[in-house]
Amino acid sequence: MELLFQNISPDAPFDTIKDAIINENILNKKSISGRNKTFSFLKRMYGLDDSIPLYRVFRYLFTHYEKEHPTLTLLYALARDKSLRISADYILSLDCGTQARKDDLIQTLTQNLDGSFTDKTLKSMAENLLSSWTQSGHLIGKGKKNRTKSTSGPASFTFALYLGTLIGFGGVMLMRSPFISILDLSDTERDELFHSASVMGLISYKSAGGVIEITISDLIRSLGGV
Repeated sequence: MELLFQNISPDAPFDTIKDAIINENILNKKSISGRNKTFSFLKRMYGLDDSIPLYRVFRYLFTHYEKEHPTLTLLYALARDKSLRISADYILSLDCGTQARKDDLIQTLTQNLDGSFTDKTLKSMAENLLSSWTQSGHLIGKGKKNRTKSTSGPASFTFALYLGTLIGFGGVMLMRSPFISILDLSDTERDELFHSASVMGLISYKSAGGVIEITISDLIRSLGGV
């Protein structure tokens, strides 16, 4: 996604993106089949289509908040990919410093998927998922991958809040959204991000008498079609 958005304009339509990946080979794949496979994967995982409200919000935040690319990309993928959401339960259950074991993740996937996957596919899926969680900053290491605390910022915090509203969370319950849990926030860090996102105009946040009111900015809501 980094390479893709470095080589196309932020408002590039779907057909332009498809042409850039397959015909112009901007992702530097060695074969036509590799280009097609990569395009199919990115389309399935990220949509790449301006008609998708969630993609518009993601693309805006990705364009304007470069330091938060890993977390933003993970959050977007979580909203669209079941296997990644299943793996989140396992990854987030690990204490910092604890090794993430491929066999344990395979067991988690086996218990929560429909059983139509071969052992070979589950092994490959687990390896790819561990790689994704490493890229997002939740794991560290090459061969042996250990749980570590990820980092986030006001843009990814806002995106997580927005995703939470889409699945029915609101008010103080937004803090229990599975997307917020991905951010590894302490209470102090959460409060700091509330303040930062408010100052940046991404959200409006009020707290009085134990009642929390959170409003996503008009810009984000208009991009997201809500």
